Amino acid sequence: MDITKYFKKQPKPNQPRDAATLAKTARSQGGRSRTVCPEWYKKYSWLSVCSTGKVFCHTCVAMARQGKLTMSKSKEAAFVSDGFSNWKKAMAAFQQHEASLTHREACTKKAAEKTEPISARLVTQTAAQHAKRRMCLKKEIESLIFLLRQNLPIRGKKEEEGNLHQLLALRQRDVPDLRTWESYNSPVVQNELIRAIGHSLLRGLLTDIRAASFFAVMADETTDAAREEQLSLSIRWVDSDLIIHEDPVEFIQVAETTGDALAAALKDALLRMQLPLAACRGQAYDGAANMQGRLRGVATRLQQECPSALHVHCLAHCVNLVLQEASRQQKIVRDALDVANSATTFVRNSPKTTEVLRVMAQQAGSAGTSLRPLCPTRWTCRTACLQSVLGNYTALLDTFEKVNSSASDDHSQRAGGIKAVMEKFGTVLGLHISVAVFSVAEGLSRGLQSATATAQQATQAAQRVRLQFRRMRTEEEFDAIYQAAKAMADDEDRVEEPTLPRKRKVPKRLGGGGEHHDADPTAFYRRQFFELLDLLDTQLEERFNQPSMNKVAEVERLLEDAAAGKTCAVPDAVKELHGRDVDVKRLEVQLKMLPDIMSQATSDASVAETSNSSVISVHSVCQALQKAKTTGGEVFCLMMNEVLTLMRLYLTLPVTTATSERSFSTLRRTKTFLRTTMGQARLNAALLATIHRHRTDQLDVDAILDEFVSANERRRLFFGKQ
Repeated sequence: MDITKYFKKQPKPNQPRDAATLAKTARSQGGRSRTVCPEWYKKYSWLSVCSTGKVFCHTCVAMARQGKLTMSKSKEAAFVSDGFSNWKKAMAAFQQHEASLTHREACTKKAAEKTEPISARLVTQTAAQHAKRRMCLKKEIESLIFLLRQNLPIRGKKEEEGNLHQLLALRQRDVPDLRTWESYNSPVVQNELIRAIGHSLLRGLLTDIRAASFFAVMADETTDAAREEQLSLSIRWVDSDLIIHEDPVEFIQVAETTGDALAAALKDALLRMQLPLAACRGQAYDGAANMQGRLRGVATRLQQECPSALHVHCLAHCVNLVLQEASRQQKIVRDALDVANSATTFVRNSPKTTEVLRVMAQQAGSAGTSLRPLCPTRWTCRTACLQSVLGNYTALLDTFEKVNSSASDDHSQRAGGIKAVMEKFGTVLGLHISVAVFSVAEGLSRGLQSATATAQQATQAAQRVRLQFRRMRTEEEFDAIYQAAKAMADDEDRVEEPTLPRKRKVPKRLGGGGEHHDADPTAFYRRQFFELLDLLDTQLEERFNQPSMNKVAEVERLLEDAAAGKTCAVPDAVKELHGRDVDVKRLEVQLKMLPDIMSQATSDASVAETSNSSVISVHSVCQALQKAKTTGGEVFCLMMNEVLTLMRLYLTLPVTTATSERSFSTLRRTKTFLRTTMGQARLNAALLATIHRHRTDQLDVDAILDEFVSANERRRLFFGKQ
């Protein structure tokens, strides 16, 4: 009998206890019949009864069947192949077999089958180590994202005192494995992780920008804390829901600031980001010659390669230049700004003088606010300084008088000079006039700095400011300002009475001879006030009348006329500008449906108020399209695709570079507080994480980790593959 086949069907020892089966094992020995005793099973669990009535060693048979008994299996043939049935000597034979080399070999190899092999144990242990290391590295990446998002320094003067080290030490309470995690906490590794975080943020942002098909470039340059030239690049784009986005994407370190170098840097950045220059539909820079030079400026060079990339001189800069030019030509405003700057700088630079001013303000019962500095660059941010000087005028005079009389050094002499100028009526009136003018322009500048500002909104805002300046050009308005200044001068005895300046006759050889002299001080100051308003009105008209704005006005007029049901013929200027982006014939057909869309949108109060008026604005058309797109879905998008494309092209054009300028604040904090000599890649990662904070919550930490691990083979062996 092939016993191995039998035991192949018996995974466990066959140990019968019923009388019928035990009867088959009966043997006549010594004059009496003997059978297998069930009590043997308890002591010898390896016993297995075969159908022939013999017993075998189940363990030895199983190992023999697998060919694993390589020693003296012939000595134990009774329990391995032949079978044992001598029940009279059973106990002695069982004990002898259990102590035999064959049985011990079979038991050892059977136990080895249940034990995991060394190779498998090594693989399991390696996988566990990989998982532990990846978990620790993920915690480090999460900590870096938090520090970058909050714009906090990562390393301190000592490594163990840095924010990252302390944050990881704090997190050890929740993740004990971090206690032994020091292998990948070096500055080099941190910089590589930060670079991977920045790349992940930028990839997500660029994916959305590329989906928009069109974009606009905004750039401005500045010098950082390390005295390096940085070009801030921002992208303006419009999504499918007609929502405007302005996103800073990179700081570009440039060695030169010529138009050629800056244009090459911008084109290189767009190429690296896979943003084709052919899809650029707008540019916005400041008024520097290297940016908008007629021959070699950045705008000119980019427009030569992409004619549809309209250039806009930043309108916020234009407002700044308008006030700067007006203040330069009008002496009364220029002198008032100089006095305000001198007074605030003198007081704020000296803690002792600041304390004297506080005491004098308390004694005078002044409710004025603390002195605000005069912004040296933004002319539209000076109203707060002028108002603080007017609110503390009496206390300032007392302060300068006390400082001047306390000593005879240069500091006290300067205080006396400022006091002498502040005691003139022209200074008081100049401050009042400056507040009246700068407050109006400041509101315009604040509105233009909105990221969602459009060309029509900017033009309309500038037109309203011009109308306000014209309304202010009345004798009643001047008299109100003059009387307010006169009342303030009367309350302060030290301020001189208004007088005419000394007459100066210009020689005829220099064009003089026909001078007209004012009859009284009121007429003298009124004339300067009117000249200031006329100059502001003229300057605003010139600065805002840009060629690109005139081209965009044609698009505005087309959309407004079509929405009002007047005409849907696309003018030649629009065909020349956007003829490659839209199908003109299909656009004219779709424009005929705009009046119906406007009427359907009247259920929205914000749209109804505008659409029911005699003048329909592009903003109201945009609102109507947004609402119709929400209700119409994909069907509406396919039906009005050319109109939606034209609207997106119109909204893509930027009007200011405020977004790029705001990134300068992040640059200053990052380079000053984190590390002045930090690398450019880490700087850009900190910029993206700080400005685009909402995107840090969407970062895939596993993807960042895999990008870091895939840098070389050693890391792949250390961290394994996800």
